[in-house]
Amino acid sequence: DDDYKIFSVVRNPWSRAVSYYKNLIDNPKILKLLRIPEGVEFEELLVKYASRCRELRPQIYWLINWNGIIDIDLIAKQENLQEDWKKICDLLELDLELPFVNINKDPTPWRDYYTPYTRQLIAKIFKEDIKQFGYTFG
Repeated sequence: DDDYKIFSVVRNPWSRAVSYYKNLIDNPKILKLLRIPEGVEFEELLVKYASRCRELRPQIYWLINWNGIIDIDLIAKQENLQEDWKKICDLLELDLELPFVNINKDPTPWRDYYTPYTRQLIAKIFKEDIKQFGYTFG
């Protein structure tokens, strides 16, 4: 239907996994709900508990239709959101400013959370996203 426009925003899988981890460890209720121990380390989360966390599914899982096709008018990237916001507004025929919310309080760069092993683990889990959206660890 041409009356509806569909867009989504994807994120670098390595950055996304760290962001999820940071939010998860700050939320004891969710940890308990997922049966993940408080104080879980990043690597332990990825190795032992990732399958319990639907937020750690590849993003393509949320974007494909019943036929396995991405049928979306626009896919923006979180890393380029300032620039992609104009494309979103153009698609929706709106003139809006991009608000800033949920600003990260932890200054540790997401790359610093990774070891060679966890870097490869994310590459394996999110291989479809990496291929589809052209992501690299860099």
